[in-house]
Amino acid sequence: MKAIFRAVKRFNSVYVFSLIFMMPILVMQTPVAYAGEKSPYESGYNHGCNDAKISDPSDRYINQPEKGPSFHTDEFMNGYNDGYNACSGDASNMSGSDSNSLSKNDRFRVIVTFIEGPDRNVDDARVYIQEHPQYGIPGGTDSGFIDLIDAFYNDAPYTGIWEDEITMPSDLIDAGEEFHVCIEDTKKDATLACYELENGSESEPERIRIDFNDFP
Repeated sequence: MKAIFRAVKRFNSVYVFSLIFMMPILVMQTPVAYAGEKSPYESGYNHGCNDAKISDPSDRYINQPEKGPSFHTDEFMNGYNDGYNACSGDASNMSGSDSNSLSKNDRFRVIVTFIEGPDRNVDDARVYIQEHPQYGIPGGTDSGFIDLIDAFYNDAPYTGIWEDEITMPSDLIDAGEEFHVCIEDTKKDATLACYELENGSESEPERIRIDFNDFP
């Protein structure tokens, strides 16, 4: 009986010693587990890349209810902009006949964000580059107009934010050169306001907000 007890005791000691010896090895070989959640930048990048492939601005993620820039962090929007720029390719909304065959690196882009407000005095509008009026939103000088009522109110719930872009050849406006983005009432054939911008970088799009809460 004592012999059996000593054998069991010796077995337990060996088992415990072996287990202690193996634990560091087991710990070292266990891979680190991640929850799989994307960072705000990664999430924004993916959404931006997807939006770059959607030709109709109203179908883009950033123009959906409660998905506009004001609903996201700066980190998300940095990722969104980088993703949009990286994936624009041939899916970008081209403006003007000369833009159709341009590569991504040969395009100059102006992102225009419209914000609804009580000062809006126009329904049908066109936004264009004053120095090169053949380039604008929705397109060239004879391309029609933006129905702002439809742009702002075609989704529910209402967000009051709509975004689109002007695209043109990059060699028309030099880095550091000033240019103007104007909004025109196409019904009245009248320019309502012009905004002065500067081409600060050839690789990044310029941005402008047309805010109808404080409209000229």
